[in-house]
Amino acid sequence: MRAPARAISGPFLSALAALVLLVAALLCYLPYREVRVRTLAACNAEQLLLARQAALGLEEYFWALTEMLSHLAGHPETLRADSGGLRQTAEQLLARSGEIKGVTRVDAQGRIVATYPAYPELIGASVADQSHNRRLMTEMKPQVSDVFQSLQGYQAVVLAVPVFDGTAYAGSFSVLLSFAELSGKYLDGVSLGEGSYAWMIDGRGVELYCPVPGHVGRNVRETSADFPLVLAMAEAMQRGEQGSTVYTYDRVRDQRTESIKKFASYHPVRLPGTIWSIVVSSPEQLILAPVTSFLHRWLLLTLLCTLGVSGLALLWLQGRAQLTRERLRGLAETRLAESRQLLAEVLENSHIPIVMVRFDGVIEYINENCRQTYGYTVEELPTIDVWFAQAYPEPELRQQIQQQWEARLQQARDHGRNLPSQLRRVHLRDGTVRDIEFSYSIVHERFIITPVDRTDSLRLDQERQEMQRRQSRTRKMEALGLLAGGVAHDLNNILTGVTSIPELLLLDLPPDSPWRPSVVTIREAGLRAAAVVADLLTVARGVASRKEIADLNGLVQEYFASSEQRQLAASHPGVRFCCEPDAAPCPLLCSRVHVRKALMNLVHNGAEAISGHGRVTVSTRREHLAQPLRGYQEIAAGDYVVLRVQDSGSGIAEAALERIFEPFFSSKAMGRSGTGLGLAIVWNTIQDHEGGINVSSGEEGSVFSLYFPVAEGRVPAGDRGSQAREFCRGAGQSVLVVDDEEPVRAVTRQMVERLGYRPLTAASGEEAVELVRRETVDVLLLDMIMPAGMNGRETLAAVRRVRPDVPCLLVSGFAASEDVRQALASERCLFLGKPHTLEDLGRALQRLLR
Repeated sequence: MRAPARAISGPFLSALAALVLLVAALLCYLPYREVRVRTLAACNAEQLLLARQAALGLEEYFWALTEMLSHLAGHPETLRADSGGLRQTAEQLLARSGEIKGVTRVDAQGRIVATYPAYPELIGASVADQSHNRRLMTEMKPQVSDVFQSLQGYQAVVLAVPVFDGTAYAGSFSVLLSFAELSGKYLDGVSLGEGSYAWMIDGRGVELYCPVPGHVGRNVRETSADFPLVLAMAEAMQRGEQGSTVYTYDRVRDQRTESIKKFASYHPVRLPGTIWSIVVSSPEQLILAPVTSFLHRWLLLTLLCTLGVSGLALLWLQGRAQLTRERLRGLAETRLAESRQLLAEVLENSHIPIVMVRFDGVIEYINENCRQTYGYTVEELPTIDVWFAQAYPEPELRQQIQQQWEARLQQARDHGRNLPSQLRRVHLRDGTVRDIEFSYSIVHERFIITPVDRTDSLRLDQERQEMQRRQSRTRKMEALGLLAGGVAHDLNNILTGVTSIPELLLLDLPPDSPWRPSVVTIREAGLRAAAVVADLLTVARGVASRKEIADLNGLVQEYFASSEQRQLAASHPGVRFCCEPDAAPCPLLCSRVHVRKALMNLVHNGAEAISGHGRVTVSTRREHLAQPLRGYQEIAAGDYVVLRVQDSGSGIAEAALERIFEPFFSSKAMGRSGTGLGLAIVWNTIQDHEGGINVSSGEEGSVFSLYFPVAEGRVPAGDRGSQAREFCRGAGQSVLVVDDEEPVRAVTRQMVERLGYRPLTAASGEEAVELVRRETVDVLLLDMIMPAGMNGRETLAAVRRVRPDVPCLLVSGFAASEDVRQALASERCLFLGKPHTLEDLGRALQRLLR
């Protein structure tokens, strides 16, 4: 994929054009400003030069004429002050200067004494009041008069010099000059061009010369009252200063008034007795005309240069842009190649299997993980149909999968979105069958398929669900066991009198008494009820059993030699009972009673599961589990002795298999009591021995396998036979019976007395402590559960603070309590469950007193 060549954008060209225009404007403005400043300075200098030249011309004219008049004033003809002498002098002056229009001789009193040309009417007229004559008479120096209107009707000015007769003032000698000719001679040609002219004022501010109509003879304060810059310049001129200034003046042309900006330079004209000032002014348009012309030429040149530079810059930028595009294209192609390489490496090294399939069914790509996991390459699976043939060997299933594939393909073409994943059981190349989850993504008319093996995770899910079911079953059985334990405790207290009183009565009744059969019946009924309660206590795991090392083979043989087994065989004549013990000893640490009871219940259940003829086989063996056994429940790895009971019955229904170990669950008579406690006793027995149980059942029968941990140590020599029954009597020792229930306390007192002991009784723990303080007590027979006051453990602790060495026989209808366990942990303590026979009580007391 090539990077697109991008042209120079419009905003960039606009910015470039703006930059070029800015540079061009700067290139135009900076030289223009410099030229303008220099032009204005040159203009002012030139105007000042013109004004100075005109001023110097006037000054030289007047001073030369003053020298001439002063010289002529000393001639005798001038001193005579007659017409004849004046005429000769005047003709000489008129011949030398055309501006001189007349000559006048004034006496010392200021009266005209002679004129040339002759004006008789003026002879004798006084001119002493004229300002220049007053200054002359006062200062005795040459004076120039103000410009005035002569009798002949033209503008005139008078230059007068004093006349001395020796040292005495003799009047003045003056000439009349035509101001128009004089000013025209020096000012008419002063101009820089059209609109540029010179004008002149005297020391009073009166405009002596001005080409603007109506200004001559008027004061500048009147003609320029609305133009303060002109007035400021006039004041400087009146002070005899020179300089340059700028002012704006209104010009009326064709009945239109326009403001004109003028640049002016002024210079003083210093004359005898007075001062004039000449100003040369030019309009801005005239002065800046060369600048404007320069600006136009400069603009044209700048524009041409700018266009040339812009063209070159544009060509350079186009070249740079082309080079940049080529470089970016190369960089993009390199990055694209790197991205493709990176994508290929990511796909190839992904920990997820990936397959790429085109819509036409061609397999384009299989990554390394997929090849390693499933064993196929693209060469071996060129199309999806080949995969279907390999993964689904059954024709019907393969056809169904292909139809679903076509439907998914059509759905992808119609909607173009990803499809939901599917879980399939497929055959792999090595022949194994695995559960594979196929996820589909659509990219450019291709399926990106990720086949993930879910076999192990599904198995773990099943195992987790199975564990949850087992935990639920365990919690349920524990709850039912606690309920059964509570019931058993109450029943044992009741059955104490039902079993013990008939036994005491039988000791007193003669053998031929008519009441003896009835009493025996009552006692046997109580014993059967006590057996049911014992089963309940086993379910509740509340029997304080004493564990010892025994041989599982011996326990099995004891059961097969027992009356219970003979009765079972007699009631099931079609069932053959087989015993197959292991040749080697199978030692275990156990409660012999509970293991035998569990074995009896399993054999009984197996016999009842057989309709007609069948077989129940009991076998033992030693087994080492290298790994945990996951059966009906998980059994930890280790060494075990296994009790296996197998029957050839009809098996256990799958729905009932989950509940067979629940107390009171039974589909028919179970155990010798038929209460539904048989398998619950088996379950609690194996739990109490920290073992495990596995059950398998089918149409050919059921197998129960009980796993007991192997015990360390040797089996006692007398383990295989039962001990002889022993009826032990006392020798008058004192036994303190402590029980909070009066009927139980009374029956126990009678039993202790019949056994040859001296009974003492206490209804509470507090009363027992007081009796121990007063009486000699050889044995403490203590009920563990006394709700009011001190309980059994607290009573034992209090008694042993008084008599530390007193032995104690703990009695209770329920032993699954922490108090019983703590009490049994102390020295010289035994436990005897309720109800108990006279023989059991006698044997327990004898063991404590040895």
